[in-house]
Parts: sequence; C-alpha cells; structure tokens
Amino acid sequence: MAKRGNGEGCIRQRKDKSWEGIYTCGYDKNGKLKRHSIYGKTRQEVQKKLREVLSSIDTGNYVDPAKLTCDEWFDDWLKRYLMNTKESTRAQYELYLRLYVRPSIGPVKLQKVSFFMVKNIILDCIAEDLSAKTIRNLNGIMHHAFADAIKVRLMKENPAEGQDLPKVQKKKMFFLEGESRAAFCKEIKGKHS
Repeated sequence: MAKRGNGEGCIRQRKDKSWEGIYTCGYDKNGKLKRHSIYGKTRQEVQKKLREVLSSIDTGNYVDPAKLTCDEWFDDWLKRYLMNTKESTRAQYELYLRLYVRPSIGPVKLQKVSFFMVKNIILDCIAEDLSAKTIRNLNGIMHHAFADAIKVRLMKENPAEGQDLPKVQKKKMFFLEGESRAAFCKEIKGKHS
C-alpha cells in the first residue's frame, strides 16, 4: 500500500475504539502546519467526513470551524442554504436575524453559541414585548440555521433546541348580536349605498 501524500489526511483508531481522521489546512503564525481532527464511530463515517473536508479545501470553500462566527454563518446560510426559499421568506429571516440575533451573538464563534445565549435572546424579546408568535418564529429561524450548521458539521448541538417559548394566546372573538348587529348593518348600508 502506498504512503499518503501531504494534504490527503490520515485515519486511525483511538484507544476508546472510536475513529479519528486527521487533516492539515494552512499554517499557523509560526509557520507550522495546522492539524485538525474529525471523529466518528466507524472508519467509514470518518472517511466520508474527511473526503468532504478535503474536497472543500480543494475547491476553496473550506472555513476553519474554530474561526467561523455566527455573522459569517448566517450570511452564508442565507445565500447558499435558502436558495429554494421564496424571496419574501428569506427577507423575513434576514430581518429577524439582523434585528434580534446578530446584535447578541453575531461576533461569537459559531461553535461557542450556547443554549443560554439563545435563551437570553428569547428573554430580551419577551422584555421588548414582542408577540409570542414572533418569538416562536425567531426561534424557528435560529433552529433552522443551527440545524444546517450541524448537517455540515460546524456544530455538535443545536442551541435553539428545547427552548421554553411563550404560548400563542388565541384571541377571543366577539360577535354582535341583536340590536347592535342591526345598528351596525344599518350604518354600513348607509355609507355604501
């Protein structure tokens, strides 16, 4: 079996029987190669992940996961992951992120976003007296963005998962009855005739 060349990565089994794929990408400030690891339960899982990372390095789309901020991820997510979403929906997502999410966690490294950071965003929205529906929509947008980050292995857990959200209160409907209804109909008829 031939030896692997530089940039091809390597795979090894760890003492705990899990598998590790190691790859290099760029150099640090001292000129040393930067090594990164990918972990999985099986060799095949790690091989697949390693192929994806090496492919993204080759095509120039690789972003060092440790350095990616929420702002950078949201920009990429809105452009590339929501391509098949209606323009109005994408604009709504962008607005919610700009108004409520980015001020709090925009500059934070994506991998550092915690359950409590998302909880604080929700609590701030409650304090601003936003409607329960708006808060639920906002959490849904964050959940969607973080779920896609998990799919491409930029995060391990979804910090928007399991948040306690305010319940949407159904408004009680009132109906006009008897004389009130007759007076209303008479008033309407007079204005539209």
